[in-house]
Amino acid sequence: MPKGVRFAALLVLALGGGWTVAKGVSWLKQADVFAVQDVLVEGNEFVGRDEVIRTAGFAESANVWDEAEEWITALTAHPLIRVARVRRRLPSTLVLEIEETQPVALVPTPTLQPVDASGRLLPLDPADHRLDLPILRIGSGDLEVEEGVPTRLARRLAAEALQLSQLDPELGARISELWLEEDGSFGMVLVEPRVEIRFRAPLTIPVLDRGLWTLQDALDQAEEAVPMHLDLRFADRVFLRFDRATLRPVP
Repeated sequence: MPKGVRFAALLVLALGGGWTVAKGVSWLKQADVFAVQDVLVEGNEFVGRDEVIRTAGFAESANVWDEAEEWITALTAHPLIRVARVRRRLPSTLVLEIEETQPVALVPTPTLQPVDASGRLLPLDPADHRLDLPILRIGSGDLEVEEGVPTRLARRLAAEALQLSQLDPELGARISELWLEEDGSFGMVLVEPRVEIRFRAPLTIPVLDRGLWTLQDALDQAEEAVPMHLDLRFADRVFLRFDRATLRPVP
């Protein structure tokens, strides 16, 4: 009998036999037609399909009607999987839909390693995935404490890297380095144009736009004097410092 016909027949028997839901599901779990034959994975970029399926930990006798909580718990225990859902495509296919933990920056450990928005190290090779992310100026000894819990400094820098990329994705893609100053302000280096920017969090769009406009205007007018530092730490002023001039205010 074709699989589709058997599936329909089983449903008719289950629904028409006066069974309770619990009894019906228990019976369906033992039907060969519902044995898992295929597993699809959706939403994965960093974790390979085989690794996702292996992490879920399906038993050889897995049935599409089995409870999904155990699989979801196993999946979300993976450091790169933030959310997992399981969908059924009857009669014999499971769909694993995952949302991955996104890297927001790189830290030298001493080799560059990605971290998420909480400052937690992620098991990813930046070269394999071409991660173009800002580097956090933080020593490996200042990165984590016992049991892999990120330090306050790591969490603050990683959270700021995420904030900047959300504020202006184009700006986020141009940041090469990010660090925390002793006065609590932040510093970052842009790759194009190469300039060092100081600012206080939270950086707002009006402050950012005013600073970038000032920078671009200086670049357009510069001859030999090239702006090297842009200071946005003050509410009503933007300061530019040139390589051949002292710090000067720009209205």
